Amino acid sequence: RRETAIWAHLVHDNIVTLYGTTEGFGPTTALVSRWFPHGTLSRLITEQGATLTIKSKLKLLHGIASGLYYIHSFSVVHGDITSSNVLVDLKEGEYKACLTDFGLSNVLCGRLKQCPLAIEGSTIVRPGAIRWTAPELVRSCGPPSDVKPTTQNDMYSFGRVMFHLLTLTVPWYDIEDYRVIQKIQNGEDIPRPEISEATSDVTDARWNHIEQCWSIDPSARPCALTSMNFLVGELDALKQDVSS
Repeated sequence: RRETAIWAHLVHDNIVTLYGTTEGFGPTTALVSRWFPHGTLSRLITEQGATLTIKSKLKLLHGIASGLYYIHSFSVVHGDITSSNVLVDLKEGEYKACLTDFGLSNVLCGRLKQCPLAIEGSTIVRPGAIRWTAPELVRSCGPPSDVKPTTQNDMYSFGRVMFHLLTLTVPWYDIEDYRVIQKIQNGEDIPRPEISEATSDVTDARWNHIEQCWSIDPSARPCALTSMNFLVGELDALKQDVSS
């Protein structure tokens, strides 16, 4: 598959290395990578979120942004950035984020031939989980059309992951998928959480960055390099707070 070939050529500290493919594990070809005993970012948030320091959270987010910057520099779009598609490694006592599941990745010069999201009765066809999907990929019923994948789609989803990690809350956690679709189509978005101990990591600057990632206008969203630089600034500010 083209997607497998794309993944195989990606070599970066924040990208899961694809070792190859194998048969015999079902009707489809299986992809082989190293085992990550700490699981996904989603699992880490569920099991240890309350004990994660803001430094650990910012470093994880920087790793995700770094991985996105790398693939975007090759005109590759991931297409399914969620907390479940980020694996967590433990290196020298610190958590490190690694992007995985490039089954939906696309080269920008190509086109995604399937409809990104079709609503047919109660059946939802989508390339990524709706709670993480950019609004321009959400559309009503209609004939399938070619949709060109963009790096801005990934950056919208990055904002969702940033929200999840900083608030320890899944986007739209309290409503069903069909209601999420309705809210997105109505132009609604997730409000800033009430200030509490659980959301104390959501500073004005971090919330503003999340909202920039969620801009309705894709061209207004930050690129991965901008997010990397923002997170470096946040980490530097933590160092200054400690030394002062």
